[in-house]
Amino acid sequence: MHKPEDIIKFAVGRYGEKCALACSFGMASTAVLRMCLDADPNIPVVFENTKCQPIETLRYRDKIVSEWNVNLIETEPYQGHTFWTLVDKYGLPKGRKSGGKGSNAPRCCWYLKEKPAELKYKEMGTLAVITGLMAVENRNRKLLAMRYDNHYRKHDDIEMCAQRYYAKTQGMWKIHPIMHWTQEDLKGYYSANGLPVNEFYTKWCGLYPRSGCLPCTAYSSWKDRLSISHPKLFAKLVELEESGPSVGQGNGPKKEAAEAQNSTHNSREPKPQ
Repeated sequence: MHKPEDIIKFAVGRYGEKCALACSFGMASTAVLRMCLDADPNIPVVFENTKCQPIETLRYRDKIVSEWNVNLIETEPYQGHTFWTLVDKYGLPKGRKSGGKGSNAPRCCWYLKEKPAELKYKEMGTLAVITGLMAVENRNRKLLAMRYDNHYRKHDDIEMCAQRYYAKTQGMWKIHPIMHWTQEDLKGYYSANGLPVNEFYTKWCGLYPRSGCLPCTAYSSWKDRLSISHPKLFAKLVELEESGPSVGQGNGPKKEAAEAQNSTHNSREPKPQ
C-alpha cells in the first residue's frame, strides 16, 4: 500500500499536464483535490456536470474553485441530453448488474457523465486520471481493489495495484490514491487539514453519505432519502416509476418532475460580490 501523496507525486511527476483529476466535489474527491493542488497547483480538474447535482454541491464547487484557485474544466451532457429526456427514452435508472461496469451502467450515467468525460480526456490528451475512489464505498470498488492488489501485473515497467493501474480499454492510467482509506481516515484528513465540508453531507441530519445526481434511482435507498430531503421530486419519481418506461413521452410528468427538482440548476450560480 502506498501513501496517497506518493501515488499523486508519481502520476503528476510522470505525466505532467497530461495528468488530470476527476472531481465531483464530494468528500473523497475534494480531499484528493487538496493533495493534488499541493503537488501541482495547476493540475486540470474535470467536473462532470450532469445538470442534476444538488445545489449544495454546486455552491460548494464554486467556493472551492474560487478559494483554492482551481483549474476547473467542466463537461456537458452528451448530445444535449438531460436526465429527463433519458428517462423518457429508457425509463428510470436501475442499479448496475452484478460486477457491473461500462455497459452495465445506467444509460443516464453514460450520456451525462461517462461519454462526456471520455471525449474531454481524449481532447486533452490525458494519459492518467486521478480519482477519489474508495474501496469501502461499495462492493464493486472493493472487488476492483482486490483484483489489482492480488495479481502482480506491470505496464511500462510500472507495477500495478489498486491505487494505480493501466486501463487498456481507455488507454490511460487510473490513479486512486485513497482506495484503501476508511471513512474514519477521510474524516481525519478533513479535520487535520481544516477542509470545509459540502453542506449536502450535513443537511437533513447527515441523511446522504455520498453526493451525486439528485434524482438518481439506481441505488436501493433513494426512496428513504429523497422522500425526506426533496418530497416533491420524490413524488414525481414514484409517479414515473409506477407508470413505467413509456411515461414522459409528452411534456406532462417529465416537465413536472423537472420542475419538482427545485434544488438543481443547469449552470453555476453567480458568485457573491
